[in-house]
Amino acid sequence: MSEAFEDIKRLFESNGSVNKACRHLKNGAAIGLTIQGEDEPLHFIMQGKDPAVSYGACAVPTDIDLLFTPGAIRRLSEQETDSIGDMGLLFLQLMASHDPEYDIVIKSINAGFLSFARKGYFSVVAAAGPKVLGFLAKKGLGNPAGLKRAIDRRRKKK
Repeated sequence: MSEAFEDIKRLFESNGSVNKACRHLKNGAAIGLTIQGEDEPLHFIMQGKDPAVSYGACAVPTDIDLLFTPGAIRRLSEQETDSIGDMGLLFLQLMASHDPEYDIVIKSINAGFLSFARKGYFSVVAAAGPKVLGFLAKKGLGNPAGLKRAIDRRRKKK
């Protein structure tokens, strides 16, 4: 197992702020994870109330697929906060930066707006509070209609 895998596993399963955020997700919420430079895919899935990260393809369809650079994983892992807002803001800043060393890329969005709502993803955004909501608003994603348009646009690119 690689250091990046251990870091991302620890991040989702043990980090205080990420774990608090994950608790807003419903059983079966699933995210495909790829670490840049590694061949084997990973996945995150909510199993009951517990987040789990494992090697291999997910047994259920993923809602979204993300690519992380090892630097982005390191940066998130080094963030010492119990604030969902602080961690969420850093996550979004890494996605928006397009820095090749510290990047998070949306590879695909596989679920629709209603599925994201049912599985609790928007509850995570709400729990993150004004820092994340303000960041999203500056990007035109500060309301449900903006989020729906962005999700629909991204899904059509597949």
